[in-house]
Amino acid sequence: MRISIISFYILSVYTANVIPPIAYVGEKCGGSTFNPPVCSQNSECIYLLGNNVPGASGICVEIFHGVGESCGGGTRAAFQCEAGLTCSNTGVPGQTGTCEEANHPLIPPIAYVGEKCGGSTLNPPVCSQNSECVYLLGNKNIGASGICVEIFHSESEICGGGTRAAFKCKLGLTCDIPPTAPPGTTGICKPYHI
Repeated sequence: MRISIISFYILSVYTANVIPPIAYVGEKCGGSTFNPPVCSQNSECIYLLGNNVPGASGICVEIFHGVGESCGGGTRAAFQCEAGLTCSNTGVPGQTGTCEEANHPLIPPIAYVGEKCGGSTLNPPVCSQNSECVYLLGNKNIGASGICVEIFHSESEICGGGTRAAFKCKLGLTCDIPPTAPPGTTGICKPYHI
């Protein structure tokens, strides 16, 4: 009987060191420790400046779900919906729901680059901050819909930000973000130097 208690103790100590600790949004992940933390289900480990070499650590960044994907659940690692979407559920605490378009009558839905905007609907979609609604053949007639086309920023204008609607720089410019800045930080468009 004594051998099995000792075996159980050794097995439990070994198992405790094999299961990696969970890191949540904004916490460190990966790294050169024996048992590096892994991100919770609603986040992914992003390595600064693309540094995913062995031994580097990163930061857990939240993953947002789109239309039809799961959301909520009442846990610290619950998925959130992308901007412009809402999490519909039955109202039971802790139950997961589904991300769907927010149908608030006063807030128009957001359309992203390549999606339809404007139109003759009651609450037509408007383009995200990094795009503008361009009407086909210059058609701005009442009821016409257009397509959201990306806006590229010029030198000294804001860029980046880590969102789906982040601004990009014009050709020949690069988004200058300090290397020590946390994920999601905005930068400034500057000339690209080789």
